[in-house]
Amino acid sequence: MSSPFFQNAKMLFPEGYERTLNASFLFVLDFHGQEGLCLHLTGVSDYQVFLNGKLLHYGPARSAFQKHQVDVLPLECEENNRLVIELSSYQCLSFTRIKEDGFLCAEIFSSTGKSLYATSDFACYLNSTRLRKVIRFSYQREFSESYVMDEKTQKSLFAPGEEIALPRLKLSPVVSYDEYWERICRYPKLEDQKADLVESGSFRIDESAKIYDDRYIHSYFLDIFAPEEWEIDSNKVASQLVAETVAAKTGHLKKGQYSTFELPVSKTGFLHFRLSVKSEKALAYVLFDEIDTNQTGKGPIGVLFYRNTTHNVLTYRLGRGEYDLVSFEPYTAKFMRLFVLEGEVEAPFAGITLFENPDGGRLLSSFSDPDLKKIVDAGVNTFVQNATDILMDCPSRERAGWLCDTFFSGPAENLITGNNLVERSFLRNYAHYVDRGDQPKGMLPMCYPCDYGDKGFIVNWPMFYILEIANYLDRHDDPTLLPEAKQGIFEFLDYCKKFENEDGMLEFQDIHLFVEWSHANDYESLRGVNHPTNMVYAEALEKAGKLYGLPELVKKASAIRKRIVELSWDGTFFEDNSVRDESGRLIPSGRVCETTQYYAFAFGLANKEEFPSLYQNVKAKLGPKRDSAKTLPEVFPSNMFIGDYLRLYSFAKMGDYPLVKEEVLDYAKNMVEKTGTIWEFDSTYASLTHCFASYVVNLIVECLTGIRLIRERDKTVALSPFPTVDCGAFEMKIPTEGGYLTCGRDKNGKLWISLPDGYSFIRQ
Repeated sequence: MSSPFFQNAKMLFPEGYERTLNASFLFVLDFHGQEGLCLHLTGVSDYQVFLNGKLLHYGPARSAFQKHQVDVLPLECEENNRLVIELSSYQCLSFTRIKEDGFLCAEIFSSTGKSLYATSDFACYLNSTRLRKVIRFSYQREFSESYVMDEKTQKSLFAPGEEIALPRLKLSPVVSYDEYWERICRYPKLEDQKADLVESGSFRIDESAKIYDDRYIHSYFLDIFAPEEWEIDSNKVASQLVAETVAAKTGHLKKGQYSTFELPVSKTGFLHFRLSVKSEKALAYVLFDEIDTNQTGKGPIGVLFYRNTTHNVLTYRLGRGEYDLVSFEPYTAKFMRLFVLEGEVEAPFAGITLFENPDGGRLLSSFSDPDLKKIVDAGVNTFVQNATDILMDCPSRERAGWLCDTFFSGPAENLITGNNLVERSFLRNYAHYVDRGDQPKGMLPMCYPCDYGDKGFIVNWPMFYILEIANYLDRHDDPTLLPEAKQGIFEFLDYCKKFENEDGMLEFQDIHLFVEWSHANDYESLRGVNHPTNMVYAEALEKAGKLYGLPELVKKASAIRKRIVELSWDGTFFEDNSVRDESGRLIPSGRVCETTQYYAFAFGLANKEEFPSLYQNVKAKLGPKRDSAKTLPEVFPSNMFIGDYLRLYSFAKMGDYPLVKEEVLDYAKNMVEKTGTIWEFDSTYASLTHCFASYVVNLIVECLTGIRLIRERDKTVALSPFPTVDCGAFEMKIPTEGGYLTCGRDKNGKLWISLPDGYSFIRQ
């Protein structure tokens, strides 16, 4: 296969391991250094690249089925060098990537473009230091990490010429019709951040404690190991570890002792420990989490490895010696606790090698209001952890590219980084989705790239895909996206036609809908004609009609909106759904959710001029401060995803900036204080670093400046016609493709905005 990226390199893989579950391999090359060397590589599933012991990269960027983005990495060499590429071939189903045949394709070029080394020049070893038969990490992600190693083996990986005492494997060509893609996203930030030693003490093993159980332990269709096959039962041990006495802080631990390390805020990256084993052997467990779950203020910090339905555990069985240990997969943590179950261990360094979007530092801000500053910083911190190669939902439990989340995180990327490279990569993958029998004909997957195995889908999410493309193209001139995406969009709209009733509205018997995490998603609200779903459907039809020049779709959208109002509006609120009576006539169900009102405002069904009483009710009586047991108890409350955010989105659109600013503080202040990130829910139940929530940065910027949108396609800045909020002095530098947009408010309350050369204002 000819390629602009490779001359001599072929796709190779260890012979006999093509279908091996959770196998890890080390591709090793010793070479003499020279100026200007560059490594081109790609592969399946994923890899870490080390040069002389330094972590250079984790990749590749995830792509659509049989499409592979190629990494191009400059090599800063010494005279003698050892390049190690650790390739993991999971061969299981997950939400994070597609299950494909494993391979590595790598080639080193000189500064003049001459090919010096190719994949076949690498020695390949089975990485038997990583245990293969282990518990899965989560339902959505692949396997956890457990290691058995000695000092000599680890150090040999970083020392040119040293013998590697691991099984040597034969490489064989991989027959493939795959396609190589240029990487769109910038290369991630990899930077060590030290964690502070905050606590030490003793622990015990409580053999009477309940062993944590979860669906990922028993979901065999995902391709997992049965518990009786595990080489180490880290789940049982972690479930029974009980931190007790808090003593003087120390990094020097003996059997039965632990130390807890804390990062300033929750971060995502590769957990990094330097350990010195003083005994002949040692067994160490690392448990980690995003938050202190002990809210009593007494006793040890709460580090709950399963809080996020994940196996937040690393295990190391080590011989005497010095170790520099970096996890293979990225994880999310604020607290890391090191338990020594056997032997004697010293930890001179504990921390994380950050794995983040490198453009997160481009947005610069200062505020006289410390709460606003903390929330903006938390929004940026949340975003950069979720935007390395695709826009993800969370960097911890799933690392999945979910639609709908990206409706919010796409605009956040534009504001925070001054580009939409990660969103474009995400949209390119979807535009090249190929049905392999994992979805109903015409359906687009709810997250991608992935192979989640149960053939589940959410009808609403491809509707948000259409809205996201329209929003992206409102910001950027991109002549390739519409033709790339056309087939998938119209196959989906054809799928929907099968469920249209006499009014053109979607009416489902088998429900595969998602409105939000609240009672709005109860069967009683979803059945029949679900009005929030049809509100988004109408919006998607209108956007598709305008994007592709089909006025009949715009007309159809208008008719659906009119019919929704006729069926759903009860004079006070929009009802959730309509159902058939005994005669087959559609009648209101009587169900009313707060979230349905926000869908109506967000997607063109309602505004404050035409529905003034609804506007006043929603503004004054609903929202985060309502006690739903006392005020309008018949209206079911919203949750963060996505009702609360649609509320903020809608009120910002209507110019209610004082309300938006106040409620952003209400939603986020507690979260920011505890983790420095923004959460999936308004509780600590799940992910505490969720990308859609970074949209708070957009909301705050609009409230303070009126800046709604920066359109790079025509170099315009859309300004709101409504008065902004004076929240004290501030100054911001917002990145654009043409340079920085600067804005602020001085101590006298005067607002100013300065545009880069060539940009102009429009009112919107």
